[in-house]
Formats: sequence, C-alpha cells, structure tokens
Amino acid sequence: MLRESDPASRRATVEIQRNLAELNFLSRSFSRTRRRDVHLGTVRAASVVKIRMTEAERGFYRAVLEFVRARYRREGKDVALLFGLMMPQRQLASCIPAMVEYYESQVGEASDTSIPEIDNEALREAYSVAESVLAQRFQGRRERVERLNEAFVNARLASVHESYRSKIQRKEALLERAQANKQAASYIQMLEGGIRNLIAEQESRELQINELRSVTAEHSTTAAGFLNVVMNGGVR
Repeated sequence: MLRESDPASRRATVEIQRNLAELNFLSRSFSRTRRRDVHLGTVRAASVVKIRMTEAERGFYRAVLEFVRARYRREGKDVALLFGLMMPQRQLASCIPAMVEYYESQVGEASDTSIPEIDNEALREAYSVAESVLAQRFQGRRERVERLNEAFVNARLASVHESYRSKIQRKEALLERAQANKQAASYIQMLEGGIRNLIAEQESRELQINELRSVTAEHSTTAAGFLNVVMNGGVR
C-alpha cells in the first residue's frame, strides 16, 4: 500500500495511519478519533457569565474553601495532599446541589452503621487498656524528645565553647605579646577586661543553653464515640 499510495494525498496518509493503529492490541477495546483526522476546525468563543449566589450557596462555598485551606495549612503543604483537596473544589465549581446530595448520601451510609450495646464493665476495661496504651506511647515519645533535646543542647554547648575558646585564646595571645613588649598599661588593661568580658559572656550563654535541658510535656485524656474490636471473628 505504501508503494501504491500517493504521498501527496491526505486521504491515503490517513488511511495508512488507521491501518497502523489497528495493529495495536487495544484497538478493539477502544477507538480514538483525532481532530486532524476529521478535518474539522472547532472554534471556541469563551465568555464570562456573572451570576449572583444565594446566601445559602455563598455560605456553603465559603465553608468548603475554609475547610480546604485549613486542611492544607494543617498538613504542611504536602504535594500529594493537593490532589485530594482538588476534588471538593472541583465538585463545588461543577454543581453545588449535586455535591451536597453526594456528601449527604455518604454521611447517611456512615450513620446507618449499627452500634452494638456495650455494658459498663466492658467500657471500663476498654478505657483502662486505652489509658495504659496512651501512657506508654506518651512516655515513649517523651523519652525520644528528651534524647533529641539532650543531643541538641550538647551540640550547642560544644559550639559555643569552641567559639569563645578561640576568641579568648586570641585575646590572651595579644595580652602576652603586649606584656612582653611592655606596651602601655591602658592597652594591657583593655585586653584583660576584654578577656573577662568574654569569659562572662560564655558563662551566661552556657547557662541559658543548659536551661533548655528541661522538657515539659503533659496530656489530657478526652474520648468520645464507640470502638469495635474484632477478635477471632467476633466483636468484643
């Protein structure tokens, strides 16, 4: 066919392209018509249509935007999260009534879940276990924070100590040369005062940094709702 067709013929070129496309294993599952194949030029005329929302629509619109923005700020600008947060905004821009109907159906399905009756003894036992697990996790996190804080304080102290050690050594070297060369007493006194000031500054900085060793952590237990624990195929 390539030998017999006219290279200048647009129809022959399109026919060859279609024959090649049919060699694709997926050609029987879907069809795709390219704009260039149908020779139709679509002319789009964009225009802005201004509408006035009702108070209910405006309130719902603002509530969804606030939810998206708050979630974005809380999650720390995660790129992957942005894709998930796009959906409520796209639904909002598409059709507010349809969006409300969809989420009402979702909430309705969730609220239809039956809640088993749980006696007080089981509730007390569950609360005791949850409190124990919470205390263990809290203690583990506190110990981890204390270790990180201790490493930070020690590194900061070492940095400050090295910085002032270098400054004091330079001043002491200048003082030693000034005394050896019997320079003016005022100059020697200035160097001695500078060394004392550096030592005082170092002690003050190290005291401030050591105060950071103390880690304060507390938690308050607040719980509401129901917990279904499935054990050995049953609900407890």
